[in-house]
Amino acid sequence: MIKKIGIIFILAFTGIAAFVSYNYFLTGNINENIKGYELYVYQNSSLDDIINDLNSKKAFINDNSFRILAENSKSTLKPGHYIIKPGMTNRDILRTLSAGLQTPVKVRFNNARTNQDFAKIIAKQLIFSDEELLVYLNNSDSLSDYSFNRITIKSMFIPNTYEFYWTSSPKKFMDKMYTEYKRFWNESRKQKAANIGLSQVEVSILASIVQAEQNINISEQPTIAGLYMNRIKKRIPLQADPTVLYAMQDFTRKRLLKADLKIDSPFNTYKYAGLPPGPINLPASNALDAVLNYKNHSYLYMCAKADFSGFHSFSSTYRQHIIYAKLYQKALTKKGIKR
Repeated sequence: MIKKIGIIFILAFTGIAAFVSYNYFLTGNINENIKGYELYVYQNSSLDDIINDLNSKKAFINDNSFRILAENSKSTLKPGHYIIKPGMTNRDILRTLSAGLQTPVKVRFNNARTNQDFAKIIAKQLIFSDEELLVYLNNSDSLSDYSFNRITIKSMFIPNTYEFYWTSSPKKFMDKMYTEYKRFWNESRKQKAANIGLSQVEVSILASIVQAEQNINISEQPTIAGLYMNRIKKRIPLQADPTVLYAMQDFTRKRLLKADLKIDSPFNTYKYAGLPPGPINLPASNALDAVLNYKNHSYLYMCAKADFSGFHSFSSTYRQHIIYAKLYQKALTKKGIKR
């Protein structure tokens, strides 16, 4: 009789334990009111940090059950970007974090004028710091693997949206960007560059100037590219205002003075003929293609229209250009724009 009672007690206890285990560890423990919860686990994130993060989003149904399982399992929770989905069990969550089953993040960038600017933009989206990325961007030795230097490296980054694991290192980031660069520069584009007598880097440099001149009304870009190609062929200095602003590192100016055009910098295309030594921004694919497919015409001069429409007036002669330039200068003065 005592033996039977003992067996019944054991069975009852086992049933209760199974019930508790099922309800605590094997049933869904994430609220189902939204599609998913983003969770970032850093190198120094503790279990409390993770639980507090999910609690701040009201993700857990019962955070204590997850804590018990995580503490007893003694699993190492790996850094990463995770999507915690509705209906996930505690075991699902623990397995995801301990195995490092990350969900990639979308890294976006569309422009940056300097290496420092670019590093800051990327560091806001991946785990490393801007200083860590700058080690690569400003080090010609590390950039030699990609056939760039610290002045030309911006040519490698073509604005778009790319997928990365959040914990990617600066080296992995650079490697993937180089792969994407080579993908963009297919045989067709390489041949077009050769046909117009420019290297890939030179196409990027000219495209960066074209983009700086016109980034609103994109339809003008092939015309602007053709204008600068005419100047290159005739060995006339480009005299591109955006290169002066880059040389000055002052991008707030709306009006350049004659004294500004004398700044001594290899990026000043008023003072030095030919292309500057590197891009002045990150040229997008449309600007790159505008150079590769530039329009043939006789224009040598351009000036922003006095109606501030964002379009330009193009001229083949300096006499006509001066007429347009005076109209624009008069419009700037009327608006009170002095610098």
